[in-house]
Amino acid sequence: MSDNTNKNREYANLPLHVYAAGKQPGIVKTLLTIAKEFPAAHSLGYRFAKRNIKARYTQSILGIVWALLPNIAIAAVWIILNNNKIVTVSHTGGNYALFVIIGIMLWAVFTKAVLTPLQIIDSNRGVLVKINFPREALVILSFYETLFNAVITLIVIVASMIYFQVPVSFSSLLFFPTLFLLNIMGLCIGTLLVPVSVLNKDINFLLPTFLQFAMYLTPVVYAQTTSNGILQILSLNPVSPVLTIARNFLLGIDSPISWIQLIIVTLVTIVLFIAGIIIQRFAMGILIERMGS
Repeated sequence: MSDNTNKNREYANLPLHVYAAGKQPGIVKTLLTIAKEFPAAHSLGYRFAKRNIKARYTQSILGIVWALLPNIAIAAVWIILNNNKIVTVSHTGGNYALFVIIGIMLWAVFTKAVLTPLQIIDSNRGVLVKINFPREALVILSFYETLFNAVITLIVIVASMIYFQVPVSFSSLLFFPTLFLLNIMGLCIGTLLVPVSVLNKDINFLLPTFLQFAMYLTPVVYAQTTSNGILQILSLNPVSPVLTIARNFLLGIDSPISWIQLIIVTLVTIVLFIAGIIIQRFAMGILIERMGS
């Protein structure tokens, strides 16, 4: 029996959804429905992600290098500026080149996670209108695509640490959960913005520009030291502690860690991510109607 026949049978067994304006089920019932449909959504989302990633780098000689090159170029610019004393960045706790490479790569993981849910919804408008499937599959698709991006970003980070001969300690292992948290934070924001982006496409143009500006409001290429003046406002940025702690764990920088702040950011991210999935499910009827008009 061919693979296509198996796939057709699998798709035929997917639950039927009727999206229409009107009375919506409660939050608990919606959560139970999402949980019940999760295996089918996961299977489909994983297939989509595998197909997209494979297709993206097919017939490309450099392959995943294209995904890394823009961020390597940005890091190189900051390293050159700092080495030539055009811009002097201090208090980084070690080698600035490695400091800025890791910072840029972590920021790239976050921004990719923010933008991916919006890009996936935008590129699948036709499919959403015409084909019946669990819409949470697109959230799963976003998760795997951003996870793949985080993994290839690790290649640059590991290669840089080997080049600069940075020793790895036990605390370096804590880098991975904080990297995962940074990825989920981005996905959370992107998922919450999906309904807005469908109703108003301006958000798709505004968000990349805002994220470029936001990089300089986050300690990506500089170290956050004291919180005086404008830095008090910057300290409210929820991405700052996660990115800083992740980098400090990896480089073994001895700096006070606000575990309470990290735990609060983690809990808020989990709650908002689940809320984003529920909101997306509630809004799907209106969104599909708008896409089809």
